[in-house]
Amino acid sequence: MSERAITEASSYTDRILKLVPAEFVAAYLAIHNAIASTEMDEGRQFEVSLASSLLLLAILPFYSYRILGIRSKRQNIAAAISFMIWVISLGGVLESFAWYLPVYSTIAIIIWTLAAPLLVTR
Repeated sequence: MSERAITEASSYTDRILKLVPAEFVAAYLAIHNAIASTEMDEGRQFEVSLASSLLLLAILPFYSYRILGIRSKRQNIAAAISFMIWVISLGGVLESFAWYLPVYSTIAIIIWTLAAPLLVTR
């Protein structure tokens, strides 16, 4: 069994740590910073950022299954949702939308951080 697999014996804190795909958050941040440092126009930056985010999201379940050895569908789904919440909380793609306010991402990450470990128990 993978070190990152959530079991019934996993504590609440362990569940939080295991649900956040740190490699993918780090990859997103590196890509976001690389895009921001270019001279692309804002529209093109948005397109590249969105495409990169969606590609990372598509890779995540396969990475979790093959590399991390996580077999739980619930945990893999929760990891994908966690990644999306982190992307939202870090701004980036959503900053282009007129309706976006940083407080939305703050609320989302707080609620998800509290709820996710309760939803994935094994």
